[in-house]
Amino acid sequence: ETGKTFINLLLAKIQQMKQIALAVALSGIAATLLNSSCTAHSSFKLPLDLSKKEKATCNISRDTIKNKLLSEGKLIIWDEATMSHKGTFEALHGALQDLMHNTQLMGGTTILLTGNFRQTLPVIPKGTRADKLNASIKSSYLSRSVKKLRLKTNMRLRLSGDAEAGTFSRKLLDVGNGTLVGGQGDQNVAVDDLNIRLLAQLPGEHCSYKSIDSVLNSDEVVNYPSEFLNSMAPAALPPHNSHLKTGAPVMLLRDLDPPKLCNGTRLTMKKMMPRVLEATIITGKASGEVSFIPRILLIP
Repeated sequence: ETGKTFINLLLAKIQQMKQIALAVALSGIAATLLNSSCTAHSSFKLPLDLSKKEKATCNISRDTIKNKLLSEGKLIIWDEATMSHKGTFEALHGALQDLMHNTQLMGGTTILLTGNFRQTLPVIPKGTRADKLNASIKSSYLSRSVKKLRLKTNMRLRLSGDAEAGTFSRKLLDVGNGTLVGGQGDQNVAVDDLNIRLLAQLPGEHCSYKSIDSVLNSDEVVNYPSEFLNSMAPAALPPHNSHLKTGAPVMLLRDLDPPKLCNGTRLTMKKMMPRVLEATIITGKASGEVSFIPRILLIP
């Protein structure tokens, strides 16, 4: 747990004191769980693919509202910091020094980095374990200036008093510590089979939605027939034949209307139509709102 309850309480306290605090996160779905937050790449104008850049920079101009907020802000909170590339922090460090005309660490601004190293490290396409470790903030020259603090109480569990949630929380920690190894559930085929069995237990008739697969280059149509494209299951794309039922939980795979509808937003199906899905958002600040999801173009 990265302490989002704690972060939101801290943000509220600073706002109550009429001070400015900025909250950012690596992913859009994490940003929706924080008050008045957005992604770090959007806030600091960072490049998206840092693995191909030796040194990244923040594209923030001096005469902008963003510059004014950074200059007057008392605190910057960066959630999921352990999953962020070290180049993002080094870029922010240089940008704040320049904007503040201050050679101190982060230009003298207090930065709170939150996260959990049990989670995924920075993603490096086709990278080795050494590449991922090298991209971690622990490999940055800034890491020696970081003061470590630990949150030891699960506030969400303490407030709810749910015994089952406590058991689930402990098992998650065991997985993160490597003392509980996952079984075949971590295989995509097994997960797909489990999803089908769980869907069958929901009441009502299911609806089937098939994708319309095609190649970008029309000259390659002969080499890649539709049957072959339908059989493929690339990462971050739904299966060719998706089965849905009313009440079934689903996850959005693309940013449609951030921060309300973004990659990772979870919803439950309410009504299924031929070209539009009506669903209720169950995560983030927009939880409880009804949204309509149209057919969209997806490119792996």
